[in-house]
Amino acid sequence: MKVKKIKILFVSLLWIFFLGTIGISLTINGSDKVKETDTVDLPVTIQYIKLEEWSENSSYIIIDTYEYDYPFRVPGEFADCLQSNKLKQGNGIYLKIQKSDEEQLNKALFIDAVGLYCDDEVFVSIDEYNQCIHKSIVPTRIAAIVASLGLFIGAALMTGSLVKGLKR
Repeated sequence: MKVKKIKILFVSLLWIFFLGTIGISLTINGSDKVKETDTVDLPVTIQYIKLEEWSENSSYIIIDTYEYDYPFRVPGEFADCLQSNKLKQGNGIYLKIQKSDEEQLNKALFIDAVGLYCDDEVFVSIDEYNQCIHKSIVPTRIAAIVASLGLFIGAALMTGSLVKGLKR
């Protein structure tokens, strides 16, 4: 009887983790599909801007502004825009953020900027941002699909075994 309870617990956990990986897959699925209508433009003045390495394969342009308490970040793949004289301390620029992030201004440790431009130059467009994010989440998508498939097969087999055991 104790073994059956352990099997039931294990099967339940497999199904829960399977549903969790499906949720992760659905969550990351929309992160590379930002639309212009889903964004807000913020006029800001640069306090400092720099490229930071967060890990071996991850870097971000960090933009601290006078208007907000916490910085904004842009994927490091756009670091070549740092060469522009328009991205210097004291200069005014526009950051595009997702409307869903707007309420997090001055609360979150950082906000992802999905666009970066000034009056006469676009440094990061939404399309470029989407392409960059798409490339970076492909391995995560593959891992989530493989994990989901493995968990589903394991949960289905264990459920079948458990049902056969209960019929006896």
